[in-house]
Amino acid sequence: MAAANDEDRNAGRLSDRADAVRAHADHKDNPRVVMRRIETLEAELRRWQRELQEAASANPDTDATDYQQRVQRDIDRLTEDIAHQKAKLDQHAAHGTFTAWGPDSLAKGDLVRGQFGWYRVTRVNRKSVSLDNDQWPTKLSFDKIYGRRRDGLQHDTPHGQPWPVEVADKVARWRLQVHRATNPGYDPDQQRQARHVGYARRLVHGLDLSATDQQVATFWPSGGDSDAVGLRRRLSVAYLAVFDRLEAGEPVPDIVASLTPERGGAGWVMPDGEPEDRKPTALKRGDIVAGLWDTGTNGRELWPHFQGPVDHVSDPVDRSGRTWVTVTLTDGTDREMTTHQWLAVHPKSPAPAT
Repeated sequence: MAAANDEDRNAGRLSDRADAVRAHADHKDNPRVVMRRIETLEAELRRWQRELQEAASANPDTDATDYQQRVQRDIDRLTEDIAHQKAKLDQHAAHGTFTAWGPDSLAKGDLVRGQFGWYRVTRVNRKSVSLDNDQWPTKLSFDKIYGRRRDGLQHDTPHGQPWPVEVADKVARWRLQVHRATNPGYDPDQQRQARHVGYARRLVHGLDLSATDQQVATFWPSGGDSDAVGLRRRLSVAYLAVFDRLEAGEPVPDIVASLTPERGGAGWVMPDGEPEDRKPTALKRGDIVAGLWDTGTNGRELWPHFQGPVDHVSDPVDRSGRTWVTVTLTDGTDREMTTHQWLAVHPKSPAPAT
């Protein structure tokens, strides 16, 4: 047991170290970080170019000194590094993952989004915009601009598909409510709003208010294509509308009666009816797990936080006098359990006969 605990702690340390390395690599390749790095490198390059010019002026009739050669090597190194960093930005632009804002995509009178809100542009400079703001910030460099509004439309990227500002504001409001709901604290109003965020999601999809987050999440589309982005925006607006009605005190039955549930696009839906009891070795691909049975203070209780369609079950492994398997769901969630564990399962419907 002690050896196992030591191995577990060591695995945790290695996992944390790997996460830190990945985070550092992601930060280095962040295009906005790359833009700032290019600015720094270009400033350093200009400094060394001036240094070389002054050294050459001081010794016009002699060959390059050792110092001048060292300066030239630094200039060559910086020039190569700048080209490498600019190639990263070109790669992002080619793949459509990031395109930097610039003087050609901004104009006086535009609204631009910085880290803390939207600001009116009073002047477009070579590497930044001046803002109609009497407090900080009074300028935004292009790497700190996250969107532009003009003529009632919002662009999130310079060449992206525009969408109505009215819709963008509603999506932003919903995201703020979701963020607040993740940690409502002890304030009663914040706790009520957090409950209403969860209720709104369930009511929009015609789910019971007790439905788990896994059932709700299956309706939320993933991916970066325009259809998925458009559906996420439409759902956010629908969630917000129900949230506002709940906050206004409208009874849940009245809201349910007025809604047409959004049932399309779900990766899976929990079937109606009572699930069957099955052990993990009896699971088949496509079965839907409704939860795990366990013994609680009130006797046999269903633990509903492991739910979804089964992707596969690992081969059994004997350990510590028990046989274990790992059940993996289609969303990648997995859970290790003994072969004596009971699960509540909706079996996969058989294919219709042809």
